[in-house]
This record gives sequence, structure tokens and C-alpha cells, in this order.
Amino acid sequence: MQERVPIVSFHWGHPPADRSAAGDDTVLASIFGPEFPRFNPMRLQRNRVVAEWNDRLAEIPADLDSLEPVGTTFVQGQETAVRKFGLLPAVAGTRADWEEMPWLMGQGVGLLHDVKPAADIVRDMMEQAEQVLTGFRPTTTEQAQP
Repeated sequence: MQERVPIVSFHWGHPPADRSAAGDDTVLASIFGPEFPRFNPMRLQRNRVVAEWNDRLAEIPADLDSLEPVGTTFVQGQETAVRKFGLLPAVAGTRADWEEMPWLMGQGVGLLHDVKPAADIVRDMMEQAEQVLTGFRPTTTEQAQP
């Protein structure tokens, strides 16, 4: 079976997850979404805002609306301001400072290498599964033995 995990290509116009990242490039952090404490901590890619603020949680304001926007995104079709420390992930149409955004990723990120459309990933998985499963078929001599 495949040892490298492909990244699904969404073509959203923003940089994809850092394909050079390894598991130790992620960190458990609680800096995004202070208004949603049940979502914290979350595993994130270590970027500028994580590096600057992960040890300064007490300084993060509770009222994010008082902060200057770092970009815009869309929520239910409506353009919405992206604020520093906000929990909104990037979606199609997001325009923001990517170093101020939450990039959620697990420790398995080091296994991600190839960017492919979802259909190609599913086709590859099915081909690999067929190769493995056909390896379990009895040979002609095994079938002939009582």
C-alpha cells in the first residue's frame, strides 16, 4: 500500500498546507477562538502568530471584534472580517494574512506529499486495494489440495 498520503487539491487560491512540514512542526495551542473554549487546545501548524502568542494566552483579548481585521472570508455566503485570533479557517474566497490564520493539522502532516484531485486519490486507493485483495486468492495448486 501507499506510504505517502496525498493532499486533496481544492484550488482555493490560497497556499496549501506546507508540504515540507513534519509532525514536530505542529503544536497544541489555544490562541485561536477564545470565544469557543471547547475547541481548544487544537493542533496547528506553527506559524508566525502561533510562535508569537502561544506563551502569552493571558494577553489575548476576549473581544476579538476590537481587533483590526487581518483579512476577509465568507460565512454562509456573506463576506466576513477575519480577526486576529479568530477561529475561522480559510475557505474558498478567503483573502487574509496566512500567517495570522489557524492552520489546523495533525502530527501526520509529514506523510503528506502529493497534491491530487479527490477522484485520483479514490481511484489510486481502489487500485491498491484490488492489488492487495487479489493477493489473497488461492492458487490453482491450493485449490486442488483436499
